[in-house]
Amino acid sequence: MVKVKIKKKKQVKKKFLVKFQAPDYLDNFEIGESNLSNLDTIDEKRIMLNLAFITKSPKHQNVRVYFKSSEVNNDLVKTEMVGYETVSYYLVRIIKKGSSLVDDSFKVKTKDNKIMNYKPIIVSKSHLSSEKKTLIRKFVKSYLEDYSKKSISEDIFKNVINGTLQNSLRNELKKYTSIKIVDFKKIILM
Repeated sequence: MVKVKIKKKKQVKKKFLVKFQAPDYLDNFEIGESNLSNLDTIDEKRIMLNLAFITKSPKHQNVRVYFKSSEVNNDLVKTEMVGYETVSYYLVRIIKKGSSLVDDSFKVKTKDNKIMNYKPIIVSKSHLSSEKKTLIRKFVKSYLEDYSKKSISEDIFKNVINGTLQNSLRNELKKYTSIKIVDFKKIILM
């Protein structure tokens, strides 16, 4: 006797198109879209983009920004920024012979009780002694701790993108030595 196999049809989950929107301080720019079958999986979505794509400015081409979903409205997902990162090849390019690199990493609590991991990078115009590097590290840490206690995470990311935080920090560091570049290797919202 011959056995006949009956094929069962697989149930296909219906997918729908969802658009992702950047925060208000980035002019609610549409950063992408995705086909999803379940809205519960949106919480797992993280989006990485080049900042120059959003701001249309070539000076931001060396920066990546990270977003995660925060609010869902039918087919529109509002996001919040959770990371800022300078690409590694840019860091190699800015450090020249005869200059010194000062970098650090520390975690700070913001005004809205979120923890941010800062990794600042400072490049001087001339060679620095280890005492001056230590002095600069301590100053930068205390400056960013004070700044973070007064600001919410959204304002911090906004000021980093605009460059106002880097400029104010650079102006304060001019008291110690001549500074070429003040930037952030990475800022992550924990």
